[in-house]
Amino acid sequence: MSWENTSIKAKPSNLLARQALLKSNHPKGSKKAKTLLLKERRRDLI
Repeated sequence: MSWENTSIKAKPSNLLARQALLKSNHPKGSKKAKTLLLKERRRDLI
Protein backbone atom coordinates (compact mmCIF):
# COMPACT_ATOMS: atom_id res chain seq x y z
CA MET A 1 0.00 0.00 0.00
CA SER A 2 1.35 3.41 -0.95
CA TRP A 3 1.21 6.51 1.25
CA GLU A 4 -0.86 8.27 -1.43
CA ASN A 5 -3.59 5.67 -0.99
CA THR A 6 -3.85 6.26 2.75
CA SER A 7 -3.81 10.06 2.45
CA ILE A 8 -6.66 10.08 -0.09
CA LYS A 9 -8.90 8.26 2.40
CA ALA A 10 -8.12 10.97 4.99
CA LYS A 11 -8.25 8.63 7.97
CA PRO A 12 -7.26 9.90 11.43
CA SER A 13 -3.55 9.64 12.24
CA ASN A 14 -4.17 7.21 15.09
CA LEU A 15 -5.66 4.74 12.60
CA LEU A 16 -2.54 5.07 10.44
CA ALA A 17 -0.46 4.38 13.53
CA ARG A 18 -2.51 1.25 14.18
CA GLN A 19 -2.02 0.12 10.58
CA ALA A 20 1.73 0.62 11.02
CA LEU A 21 1.59 -1.47 14.21
CA LEU A 22 -0.35 -4.14 12.35
CA LYS A 23 2.25 -4.24 9.57
CA SER A 24 5.12 -4.52 12.03
CA ASN A 25 5.73 -7.94 13.55
CA HIS A 26 5.26 -6.96 17.19
CA PRO A 27 3.33 -9.81 18.85
CA LYS A 28 2.06 -7.40 21.52
CA GLY A 29 0.93 -4.71 19.09
CA SER A 30 -0.44 -6.79 16.22
CA LYS A 31 -3.33 -8.43 18.08
CA LYS A 32 -4.40 -5.15 19.66
CA ALA A 33 -4.11 -3.34 16.33
CA LYS A 34 -6.15 -6.03 14.55
CA THR A 35 -9.05 -5.75 16.99
CA LEU A 36 -8.96 -1.94 16.93
CA LEU A 37 -8.87 -1.91 13.12
CA LEU A 38 -11.83 -4.29 12.98
CA LYS A 39 -13.77 -1.98 15.31
CA GLU A 40 -12.90 1.02 13.11
CA ARG A 41 -14.01 -0.84 9.97
CA ARG A 42 -17.32 -1.81 11.56
CA ARG A 43 -17.86 1.80 12.60
CA ASP A 44 -17.20 2.91 9.01
CA LEU A 45 -19.65 0.36 7.62
CA ILE A 46 -22.50 1.43 9.93
